[in-house]
Amino acid sequence: MHPYARARDLEVLLFSSGSLAFQGVVIPGRSLPSLHPWLTVLSLVLPKEVRPDVVRSLGGASALAVPLTMDFGVLVIRRDLWAGLALPPPSNLASLREACLVVRSKEPATQSGIAADLPVDELFWDLAWSFEGRADTELYTFPKVHVLEFIREFHLGRTLPTAKASLDELQRGRSVALFTSLQRGLQLCSQDPRLAILALPSASGKALALYNGWCLVKLSGNRDVEPGMARFVMLPFQRHLSDRGWVPALSSLPGPVAGRTALERTELYPAPDLEEGGDEIVLGAILDATQGPMAPEEALRRGAARLRAREGQP
Repeated sequence: MHPYARARDLEVLLFSSGSLAFQGVVIPGRSLPSLHPWLTVLSLVLPKEVRPDVVRSLGGASALAVPLTMDFGVLVIRRDLWAGLALPPPSNLASLREACLVVRSKEPATQSGIAADLPVDELFWDLAWSFEGRADTELYTFPKVHVLEFIREFHLGRTLPTAKASLDELQRGRSVALFTSLQRGLQLCSQDPRLAILALPSASGKALALYNGWCLVKLSGNRDVEPGMARFVMLPFQRHLSDRGWVPALSSLPGPVAGRTALERTELYPAPDLEEGGDEIVLGAILDATQGPMAPEEALRRGAARLRAREGQP
């Protein structure tokens, strides 16, 4: 099991206990909607150097967390294979599919497909929003059906478990591209100069992705810790993170050069707030199509109906 696979369940257990033993807890940004009932809006004002889309992902003026790092979904490619075959950077899923076919036909020693080590539901929202051009939480739409068909075609529901597995997949030519996180992409590029990080393929040239950087939150009722929390988003600590290879939350510290393109061409959004059980319904729909016999359209239509039924809608 991936070490973080059940972390959201553990976070919910910790926060719902009401214990004030912890002054603050560091969580990934996409967990904020799950923990919202036990969090209090912070009274501190986030610095202007924090990107507006990150602030929005944390609740805007009613921020629930202090951002520590930047992280979100990106695409890592084998730069040498793309350059050697004069392939343009993938601007959409169709061009990415076409590139895989070209590499496979021209480089018979490779098995070039596409791999992923992002959680499949995170990948689904990232690709769907980038294709749609808006962060729409409606589950059953044509763009989302198209994206789920793409995920099933390339078996992207079977996520790679470790950074080593991701690196091996690219180095041995089994895949020409990898959907991964920005932070892991930087780690991979530092180990192999043939790799390059790009923003996710999108219809408009601007990818839309879940903000999933590390955040600092506090339990509801623990009001004495906010002055101390503010220092984690100030320049000294953010520079400390940057010096150790993390992508800082402050835009005045732009982070490693390898990730600049993705940072500039990605707009960040909070994870969908689907209320209790909603995430499980979405994941179930995805798995019905990727690991079960159901067609993507049928799986998403049924998932959308389950979401409506839970909310008492027809």
